[in-house]
Amino acid sequence: MVDNITFGGREEQAWTLRGELKEIGTLAKRSSYVHRITELVKNSQKQEKDIAKIITDTRELQRESNSANDRLRRTYALVDELVFRSLFSSLTSSEIEC
Repeated sequence: MVDNITFGGREEQAWTLRGELKEIGTLAKRSSYVHRITELVKNSQKQEKDIAKIITDTRELQRESNSANDRLRRTYALVDELVFRSLFSSLTSSEIEC
């Protein structure tokens, strides 16, 4: 009786495997997989180039921004000093003592 159950289970398994084997035959061929993989690699390489370009552009913009900020700070310091000198020179010595 145990042999009949085991044999029945094996028949069912064999039948399932035959169905899967038929499905494998209808699946895409190897060349289509290779073609898809090649396309994915090309797309990946293109994305890497695009990312490298974006990073380069971002760094260049950051340098320009830093340069503009530095120039602005220097200009502000110069204007601040000129305003202070102008105010200081316009004051008389009696106004300074108060």
